[in-house]
Amino acid sequence: MNISPAIKKTEVTKNGKVNIKIRISHKGASRFIATEFYVDPSHFKESGTVSSIHPNSSFINLELKQILLAYERKLISVDTQNYSIGRIVELLTEKAAINDFFSFYEKFIAEKKLVNIRTSEIHQATLNKIKKFDQRLPLMFEDINAGWLKKFENFMTVEGAKVNAAAIHFRNIRTVFNSAIDNEIINLNIYPFRRFKIKSAETEKRSITIDQLKAIRDFETNWEITALARDFFMLSFYLIGTNNADLYNLKTMNAGRITYSRAKTHRKYSIKVEPEAELLIKKLQGENKLIMVSEHYDTVHKMTHQLNKALKRIMPDLTMYHARHTWATIAKNKCRASEEDIAAALGHSRKTVTQIYINRDPSIVDRLNREVIDCLK
Repeated sequence: MNISPAIKKTEVTKNGKVNIKIRISHKGASRFIATEFYVDPSHFKESGTVSSIHPNSSFINLELKQILLAYERKLISVDTQNYSIGRIVELLTEKAAINDFFSFYEKFIAEKKLVNIRTSEIHQATLNKIKKFDQRLPLMFEDINAGWLKKFENFMTVEGAKVNAAAIHFRNIRTVFNSAIDNEIINLNIYPFRRFKIKSAETEKRSITIDQLKAIRDFETNWEITALARDFFMLSFYLIGTNNADLYNLKTMNAGRITYSRAKTHRKYSIKVEPEAELLIKKLQGENKLIMVSEHYDTVHKMTHQLNKALKRIMPDLTMYHARHTWATIAKNKCRASEEDIAAALGHSRKTVTQIYINRDPSIVDRLNREVIDCLK
């Protein structure tokens, strides 16, 4: 493909001038993109520059170079081999560069918002962080290399971000790069994560003791929100640490079980509802969903924020995550369950080749959950 300034001598204006165009030649075809510059045909040289005879030749030639550089920059990370000449012209004449990272990320977030608002909010936080770090406009995909990622990491460290918090931003950036590659917006050769490793720290253990769990269960309060947080926490525990989004979205209970697709992994999951959980479900029953929290909070994020805030009135630093972590810890340390059975109970989606062929007996998880709950007696 060739990109160069050119004129069409047959397209002369009434005052005898011709427009300097940018000629795009690709696979034997040519298209022209007009510029703002008009000159006398005799002032335009075959080399694609304006003759020094023209009083503004230096300025025009410099501007033409800038246009060519901008076009080349737009196409540098795009595989144009399978593109038609028309598609290339479309890419070059778009207002936003096709490989403009900010522009692509904003479209990516808008699409995510239609599917999952919380996911779009998390990505928006990453985009805001990047814009605070690098204010260049436009910021191109090829600008984000291993060196850039390292500087971004240092920037977040200075701001006080923890390792795992920074890792979320890096994974979001990686997701956007993968999306751009999958959509053939950029080439794989500018993918920066081959030379940059995302750091992670061991997840903080959030389990509490059985005595602390009993204290939460038996906590008395006149505060409605605190009572709701207590009951919601215990319901999560009784349902094997079911997470907030899944509890929020539960529709019905059938034949003594709740069945749903996990919001995080989309894996089908079924839990036997033990009597302790059934009592709380009846207490918290909603009109449109199984639990009434969706009638009080229009998003899972808002609900989680308010419940975690209320849980701290019961126990300092307590969050809904503690229910899931505590269930797993009791299952391991008190019930001596295998990590494989605990993983199955928690609905972890990762499978080995062998596990793909195994049709697991759900009663194994049912019995384990009963054993864990009995530890509170």
